[in-house]
Amino acid sequence: MVHSLTFPGPKSILARLRETRQDIRSLRDEVAQLLQAFDQIKVISEEAKQAVLASSEEIAQIRNELAVASELADKGRERALLAIRMVRDDDASARELLWSLRKSDKYEAAFQEDEPLVTVLMTTYMNWPLIRDISLPSIIEQTYENYEVIVVGDAAPDETRRVVESFNDHRIKFVNLPYRGPYPPKYRRDKEATALRLPALIV
Repeated sequence: MVHSLTFPGPKSILARLRETRQDIRSLRDEVAQLLQAFDQIKVISEEAKQAVLASSEEIAQIRNELAVASELADKGRERALLAIRMVRDDDASARELLWSLRKSDKYEAAFQEDEPLVTVLMTTYMNWPLIRDISLPSIIEQTYENYEVIVVGDAAPDETRRVVESFNDHRIKFVNLPYRGPYPPKYRRDKEATALRLPALIV
């Protein structure tokens, strides 16, 4: 059996060619749009890269400025503490206060009384367990009763205050300094003492 072959006519071929051209034009337009979008992405990517570099430079500059400011703050803090310590450790004022106290009537009276008031001074920072278990109990157990105890905290934690108050003894006082530095000079501690006329016992 023989099959007959049929060929498209010229009009059909021409129509197909026109469709193919149209498809090619559409593809060209799509490729052009993709290339344009790609170029835009490249521009945005470059801008983002430059922004990241600029931000990195700004962050590095800020870090350097913070480091300088921190160093200046540390130096300023050290100078301030040194100035405060110099004021607190003024030996000339301490000697002047001592001599003025020795010339007072109260100082002389201490040597004439049978049982003069004795002040015990304690300085502490984190040693509140020792104060609770040994220091204060040993003072309370003394046979001599005319005394006062002044616990001076070197910016001590709140546990120290609670330990002192737990003894419920009006003769025991607690004074806490606002910052941690050297232990307060003797004349500064004596400002809290009642028995200024006698040299205080420091423990």
